[in-house]
Amino acid sequence: MDSQIEADESISPPMEKILSFPLDALPKCVKSLVIEASRANCCPPDFIAVPVLAVLGAAIGNSHILQVKSGWTFKANLYGCIIGPAGSAKSSGLKVATLPMIEKQREAERLYREEKKKYQNDLARWERSKGDNPKPTLTPMVELCATDATVESLGVMLQYNPKGVAIIPDELTGWIRGLNQYRGGRGADKEAYLSFWSGGDVKVNRSGKDTVLLASPFLAVCGCIVPSSLNILVDESGEGEDGFIHRILFTFPDSVSQTWTDATISQTSQDAYRQVFENLWKLPPDMKVVILDDAAKSLWIDIYNEIQGERWKDNFPINLHGVWAKLPMQLGKITLILHCAKVASGEATSEKVDVVTMSQAKEILNYFKSHAQRVYKRLQESPVSKKIRLIVEWSRKHEKTFITTRDISRSKIVTDPNEIRGLFEMMEKPFKLGRIEAVKSSHGKNSVKFIFG
Repeated sequence: MDSQIEADESISPPMEKILSFPLDALPKCVKSLVIEASRANCCPPDFIAVPVLAVLGAAIGNSHILQVKSGWTFKANLYGCIIGPAGSAKSSGLKVATLPMIEKQREAERLYREEKKKYQNDLARWERSKGDNPKPTLTPMVELCATDATVESLGVMLQYNPKGVAIIPDELTGWIRGLNQYRGGRGADKEAYLSFWSGGDVKVNRSGKDTVLLASPFLAVCGCIVPSSLNILVDESGEGEDGFIHRILFTFPDSVSQTWTDATISQTSQDAYRQVFENLWKLPPDMKVVILDDAAKSLWIDIYNEIQGERWKDNFPINLHGVWAKLPMQLGKITLILHCAKVASGEATSEKVDVVTMSQAKEILNYFKSHAQRVYKRLQESPVSKKIRLIVEWSRKHEKTFITTRDISRSKIVTDPNEIRGLFEMMEKPFKLGRIEAVKSSHGKNSVKFIFG
């Protein structure tokens, strides 16, 4: 075995079990869309379901909050991150999920252009008349979403859009790297996003302009990232993750094979999703309080205690403590989204959250818990761990039941035969991914192969 390769307990080849998205936990008004869009785009349903939750939350905005007890309330804003390799159709899934919001934004822009033209004509007449009539004013454009925005520009958007705003970049990499890019990384951009997520008041200082004070602004975020860029989520010191990423809900499903399909998304499913978005968006930003019924509250308590019990187990991964600390808040956000979507679509009639909705929120939370475990294993991955994971992924992709040193050398993951043998030994012990078997070639040279299982 190569002397530089040592046992690494943080190794994380993708052998861990992750949960599939619980489609039955979705409101009926969006479940069909997620299934049909997944088939039409040859992608995991996760790539549609997760941004759908974020978009519905953005449509709810500041219209409703969930209260589980006095002084403990949650908004419907999620920070979602879709992880998948290039060409995995994650952007296509995001596009399907955000379409009703984009259409609404286009309509708002059209109306604003018409209003601006009228305003310019009225202003010209007012200036010519020099009368006592009040000077015409132009109402700012309604803004639902942006693909990119600084905290300063967000401050203005949120000031004129009390319902809330969503950031939906195709690639989250630029958004994350842009945090604190001004003032040499010593700015308050990241702190502002922490407050946005929590629903607290935010003060935005603008260079050379008036300060913007935002009372309980609403901001949702959802976008995509490739696995190789996950390292940008580690804090600047390189020593670990900071509190910012603990607020992000990750989806990191296994890739699916992409072959041609004539499958499409039915108009019925698209209309149902568009209608529930429209119904939610029409709700006024008056922060109506939603509470749990008795059965839902009892289940909430059980889930909360379960989360805390997991968090304080002796063998619980230390880098997941921050994530688990935020899970009750994530549960509240998800619960509110499911409840409001059901009410808006007619699936539910009670003003209180029922135990069925709470059970569905628990299923979705458990899904995010499993994907967080995959992501955080990847974040602490050592160079050796990465090589073994890439070998396992390559073998799965090529449906290999066994691999040889020559296979791995040709894959370009590792080219040194001695290093490959060392990795095979680690895969055999301590990680028990299979066994090594000696092979004698026709040329009489000794070699080895690794048999999975």
